[in-house]
Order: sequence, then C-alpha cells, then structure tokens
Amino acid sequence: MYQWIQIPLAEARELEASGKILKDSGYAYLEPMTGEAMVKYQVDSCVVFQERMETKKFGGNLSVQMETGEKPLISWGHDKCIYKQFIMTKKHWVGPNGETAIVPKDEDWAS
Repeated sequence: MYQWIQIPLAEARELEASGKILKDSGYAYLEPMTGEAMVKYQVDSCVVFQERMETKKFGGNLSVQMETGEKPLISWGHDKCIYKQFIMTKKHWVGPNGETAIVPKDEDWAS
C-alpha cells in the first residue's frame, strides 16, 4: 500500500521541533544511491504529509524496508456504515399521564 512517505532527515527534525510529528517516530535510514539521511513516516501521521501525497505520482518502491522484487501486500476493503433513524423506537420518554410521542415505523416494523 502506498502509505509511506520519505523525507530528508533535516526536514524531519524541523517538523519535530515545530511539534507537527512526534520525535523519533519515523524509520531513519541512509538512501542507498546518494547516502543521504532520510526518514520514512506513515502518511497519516501528519497533515503536511497528507497534503504532499495528494500531488505525488504513485509507483516505484512501496517501502525502503521492503526487499527489491518482493511482492507487495495488496489489501482491498470497503468501509460502509448504515444508520437507521428509528432504531430505538421502543425507548422513549413517557409523560406523567402515560403519553408518548408518535414514533414513525422503520422498514423492520413492516414485517
């Protein structure tokens, strides 16, 4: 999954000093080709990373900790939530003379 972002160590230290990310919360490593000190973070750990990832073109290595040629884990999911407006129809306030509010029926009441 494309959920990691790599930034130079100097930039990581600036973000830590400003309080935008927790100190030493990323994975520090040396870039193999250039020898530059880098830090890898999960993109959801900072709003700055999320904004930057919106402009990134995806591709290449998914993680610096992943071996070249290693097959990535692909996860598919679906997030769905259904809210039923009248799910608590049997729970309601009762007035001093036993009066109650009229409660609309849900599709479950029809059966």
